[in-house]
Amino acid sequence: MNIRFTDTSVEFDEMDAFISGLLLNLPEAANADDEIAGRRIFPGLKANDKAANAEWTEFVEPGMRDLFRSNLDIVAEDLKQVRTDDGISTLSVPVAHAAAWIHTLNQARLALGARHNVTEEDMESSRMPEDMARGLALLQIEIYGEILSVLLAGTDF
Repeated sequence: MNIRFTDTSVEFDEMDAFISGLLLNLPEAANADDEIAGRRIFPGLKANDKAANAEWTEFVEPGMRDLFRSNLDIVAEDLKQVRTDDGISTLSVPVAHAAAWIHTLNQARLALGARHNVTEEDMESSRMPEDMARGLALLQIEIYGEILSVLLAGTDF
């Protein structure tokens, strides 16, 4: 896969079926509606302060959820533009959507990590876990992280 920037777009070129599939799965991976991912994406403010947590949950979290959902919706709409020819996919994303992609990629990494109990040691290990679902989650986290790194380097975010 190549990622390049123009004045108006971010171009994802030469994506094989695996990478294209990971990108197409990004909205599902980033979804924080399940309890496990939700706790990771929207943690309480303070572990021992129920009043502060209640205020956070009532006043701050709904706005954060709306913002994260709007970013996810932008990415999902962009992904409808994936084009595949002879097994190679391309995608052109408006550069104005780069921030939504950055947020969604980061959210997906956090949600996947929470759902599969990925630790710092897992991320630093050179061995893949025996559990295939966990191994795929680690691979997704790594690939999303590489894409995130390129987007951060190529934008004024």
